[in-house]
Amino acid sequence: MPYLGKQPTASDSLSIFKYVATSSQATFSGADADGATLAYDIGNGSCQVHLNGIRLSDEDITAENGTSVVLAACTAGDIVHIQATKAFTPADVVPKAAGGTFDGAIVAGAGATVPSGQTLTIASGATIANSGTATGFGGDLSFGGDTFGANKVIGSNDTYSLSLETDGNTAMTISTAGEITKPLQPGFHAYLSATASNVTGDGTRYYIVCNTEIFDNNGDYDTSTGAFTAPVAGNYLFTAGVAIGGITSSNTHLDTFFTAGGDNYYQYNLNPYAVMNNANNLYMPITAIIPMAASDTATLAVSTFYGTKVTDVYGGAYPFTWWSGWLLG
Repeated sequence: MPYLGKQPTASDSLSIFKYVATSSQATFSGADADGATLAYDIGNGSCQVHLNGIRLSDEDITAENGTSVVLAACTAGDIVHIQATKAFTPADVVPKAAGGTFDGAIVAGAGATVPSGQTLTIASGATIANSGTATGFGGDLSFGGDTFGANKVIGSNDTYSLSLETDGNTAMTISTAGEITKPLQPGFHAYLSATASNVTGDGTRYYIVCNTEIFDNNGDYDTSTGAFTAPVAGNYLFTAGVAIGGITSSNTHLDTFFTAGGDNYYQYNLNPYAVMNNANNLYMPITAIIPMAASDTATLAVSTFYGTKVTDVYGGAYPFTWWSGWLLG
């Protein structure tokens, strides 16, 4: 059967007030026998009144102002119960329909989902924290146009390559074939564009200034001094090719070396006249892995001894004499 009277809703509260009538009392309001103050919503069915346990019909009562109920005159000692409904709004509640903001942490129970077609928005500057291992992604996840998925690492426009950025600049990429490039990794390659004539032979240490860059990733190589400055501490790989000419029979000793952090890393210590070609020239490839502190500088140098200053370091439009450096890690 249907509900008699006003159907309470989720936002209604039901209160029962008890009054003991005095002689001829007809109006009941204010505090009841337990000290509770009568209040109800105005409207048909908002109050149900029982007189000595018998429910009165709506025609026998007047309930129009929300704070009092009027009956026929009662006899002293009559017991009047008033069941009153009153709407209320729960405090500190985010409404389902309109949504809102939670000020504290939200813990979702098992099975919490974001329905299909809905968007989970994570504001700029927010952090997604994970204290364990997240598993069970059944489909692809898209972040900022890139996609994570079971058969994808990360992809932009479905190329499925990995790209890592720092401060908006691409620091590393892994292609679909697995090739790794590091566009910001400290490194350089430069060569000597013209021959430096008569620079050693008498023991003078000549610092080779490779003045033309092929590349310099971060601007750490100085073409005016030939010095590379380490931007961060690490182990650096240096390679070079030194072409010298004008060697005489007096030049019986030669050194080529890198200098870095105040140390000399010698590569050749030999008699150049004994190993030169028939044009009095000699070419020497050199390499070294050198630990450097941040701001340490590295240079490339050559010396020939026991003659006069007639030894040349060859340069030209392509790399006769060159050197390069690269941060390994």
